[in-house]
Amino acid sequence: MNRMNRITGLGLALLMLPVYVGAQSLAISPAAPHGGDTLAVQFTESFNCTAPTPGLQGQQGNVFTFESVLPAGIVNCAFIPFPMPTESRFSAELGPLAMGDYRLTWNTYRAQADGSRQFLWTVSKDFHVAAPSVVTGAAVATTPALRPTALLALAGALGAVALFRRRTVRIRSNR
Repeated sequence: MNRMNRITGLGLALLMLPVYVGAQSLAISPAAPHGGDTLAVQFTESFNCTAPTPGLQGQQGNVFTFESVLPAGIVNCAFIPFPMPTESRFSAELGPLAMGDYRLTWNTYRAQADGSRQFLWTVSKDFHVAAPSVVTGAAVATTPALRPTALLALAGALGAVALFRRRTVRIRSNR
């Protein structure tokens, strides 16, 4: 019986390993932003049914700090999709940013029973916002499309001209 408990415990530990490994990543959208573009950040971590959406904790200059606080103790998930996804994904909007270099940091903590937090891991990403893209040259003018009735009228007029020319050519050739 003791051996079975060890095997079960090891199996559960291996299933939960991705949550504790901290397989987190950050991505910026659009990938190559320009000044004035509305930016968003995508947060990705190993699937965790209790993972909260990261919240903006603060901004100092060009550094944005997000954090997630995982619940303390044993947590029962209300719903686990099948098949179980490999990742939990979240997003947050940064808004339009000016040209420059920026840094994103995402810290993850575990809430403790006494109200404190235990630091688990962090991930950071540096990115650059290029100068605003400038549209040069004149705008391309488009030709408005003809309505079906206008197309019929045009076809009729061309047909009438063709018939008139055909008759005049026959009359001249008969002389």
